Amino acid sequence: MVICGTITACGGKSDGGSGTKTIFSKWTSTVDGSVYDLTGAQFNVSFQLTIPYAVNTGVFYDFTVTGTEDSGSFYLANCTHYGPTNYCVSGTTQYNYTKSGATLTICDGWNSNCEVFK
Repeated sequence: MVICGTITACGGKSDGGSGTKTIFSKWTSTVDGSVYDLTGAQFNVSFQLTIPYAVNTGVFYDFTVTGTEDSGSFYLANCTHYGPTNYCVSGTTQYNYTKSGATLTICDGWNSNCEVFK
Protein backbone atom coordinates (compact mmCIF):
# COMPACT_ATOMS: atom_id res chain seq x y z
CA MET A 1 0.00 0.00 0.00
CA VAL A 2 1.24 3.41 -0.89
CA ILE A 3 0.48 6.36 1.40
CA CYS A 4 -2.27 6.90 -1.07
CA GLY A 5 -4.38 4.50 0.95
CA THR A 6 -5.31 7.44 3.09
CA ILE A 7 -5.52 10.45 0.75
CA THR A 8 -8.60 10.87 -1.45
CA ALA A 9 -11.17 13.54 -2.11
CA CYS A 10 -14.57 13.24 -0.51
CA GLY A 11 -15.33 16.87 0.03
CA GLY A 12 -12.92 19.60 0.82
CA LYS A 13 -12.49 22.85 -1.06
CA SER A 14 -13.77 23.34 -4.56
CA ASP A 15 -13.95 26.08 -7.15
CA GLY A 16 -17.71 26.44 -6.91
CA GLY A 17 -18.88 23.39 -8.79
CA SER A 18 -16.62 23.00 -11.82
CA GLY A 19 -15.26 19.71 -10.52
CA THR A 20 -11.89 20.88 -9.25
CA LYS A 21 -10.39 20.73 -5.77
CA THR A 22 -7.28 22.22 -4.24
CA ILE A 23 -4.47 19.89 -3.24
CA PHE A 24 -5.29 20.84 0.37
CA SER A 25 -8.70 19.14 0.49
CA LYS A 26 -10.09 15.88 1.85
CA TRP A 27 -9.21 12.98 -0.46
CA THR A 28 -10.76 9.49 -0.52
CA SER A 29 -9.06 6.43 -1.95
CA THR A 30 -10.80 4.76 -4.89
CA VAL A 31 -9.17 1.50 -3.73
CA ASP A 32 -10.16 1.14 -0.08
CA GLY A 33 -12.19 4.26 0.82
CA SER A 34 -9.65 5.59 3.30
CA VAL A 35 -9.63 9.36 3.76
CA TYR A 36 -6.68 11.77 3.96
CA ASP A 37 -7.59 15.17 5.29
CA LEU A 38 -5.09 17.72 3.98
CA THR A 39 -7.25 20.77 4.72
CA GLY A 40 -4.77 22.23 7.23
CA ALA A 41 -1.61 21.70 5.19
CA GLN A 42 0.40 24.28 3.22
CA PHE A 43 3.25 24.08 0.74
CA ASN A 44 6.69 23.65 2.36
CA VAL A 45 5.32 23.64 5.94
CA SER A 46 5.30 20.52 8.14
CA PHE A 47 1.77 19.36 9.05
CA GLN A 48 0.69 16.47 11.30
CA LEU A 49 -1.13 13.92 9.12
CA THR A 50 -3.16 11.14 10.75
CA ILE A 51 -3.38 7.86 8.86
CA PRO A 52 -5.87 5.39 10.38
CA TYR A 53 -5.33 1.70 9.61
CA ALA A 54 -8.05 0.11 11.75
CA VAL A 55 -10.37 1.09 14.59
CA ASN A 56 -8.23 2.88 17.19
CA THR A 57 -5.02 2.03 15.33
CA GLY A 58 -2.97 4.24 13.05
CA VAL A 59 -0.05 6.62 12.75
CA PHE A 60 0.81 10.30 12.89
CA TYR A 61 3.42 11.63 10.45
CA ASP A 62 5.08 14.98 9.90
CA PHE A 63 3.79 15.65 6.39
CA THR A 64 5.30 18.17 3.96
CA VAL A 65 4.15 19.05 0.44
CA THR A 66 6.51 20.56 -2.14
CA GLY A 67 5.51 21.52 -5.66
CA THR A 68 2.37 23.10 -7.09
CA GLU A 69 -1.38 22.47 -7.18
CA ASP A 70 -0.85 20.17 -10.17
CA SER A 71 2.23 18.10 -9.26
CA GLY A 72 4.96 17.66 -6.70
CA SER A 73 6.04 15.50 -3.80
CA PHE A 74 4.78 14.50 -0.36
CA TYR A 75 7.26 13.68 2.40
CA LEU A 76 6.41 11.63 5.50
CA ALA A 77 8.76 11.68 8.50
CA ASN A 78 8.85 11.19 12.28
CA CYS A 79 6.17 8.53 12.60
CA THR A 80 4.36 7.96 15.89
CA HIS A 81 1.83 5.16 16.19
CA TYR A 82 -1.34 4.94 18.24
CA GLY A 83 -3.19 1.80 19.19
CA PRO A 84 -1.95 -1.75 19.65
CA THR A 85 -0.22 -2.22 16.26
CA ASN A 86 2.80 -0.22 15.14
CA TYR A 87 2.54 0.57 11.41
CA CYS A 88 5.35 3.14 11.48
CA VAL A 89 8.09 3.18 8.89
CA SER A 90 11.37 4.74 10.00
CA GLY A 91 13.08 7.52 8.10
CA THR A 92 11.60 9.91 5.56
CA THR A 93 9.53 8.55 2.69
CA GLN A 94 8.81 10.44 -0.53
CA TYR A 95 5.68 10.10 -2.70
CA ASN A 96 4.99 11.90 -5.97
CA TYR A 97 1.60 13.33 -6.88
CA THR A 98 -0.29 14.71 -9.83
CA LYS A 99 -3.69 16.41 -9.57
CA SER A 100 -6.17 17.06 -12.33
CA GLY A 101 -9.52 18.59 -11.41
CA ALA A 102 -10.91 16.50 -8.55
CA THR A 103 -8.55 13.53 -9.05
CA LEU A 104 -5.34 13.06 -7.09
CA THR A 105 -2.87 10.32 -8.07
CA ILE A 106 -0.14 9.45 -5.57
CA CYS A 107 2.78 7.19 -6.44
CA ASP A 108 5.74 5.83 -4.52
CA GLY A 109 9.11 7.48 -5.11
CA TRP A 110 9.78 5.19 -8.08
CA ASN A 111 6.34 5.87 -9.67
CA SER A 112 5.78 2.13 -9.79
CA ASN A 113 2.94 1.81 -7.29
CA CYS A 114 0.17 4.41 -7.63
CA GLU A 115 -3.23 5.05 -6.08
CA VAL A 116 -6.07 7.34 -7.16
CA PHE A 117 -8.07 9.56 -4.82
CA LYS A 118 -11.25 11.58 -5.42
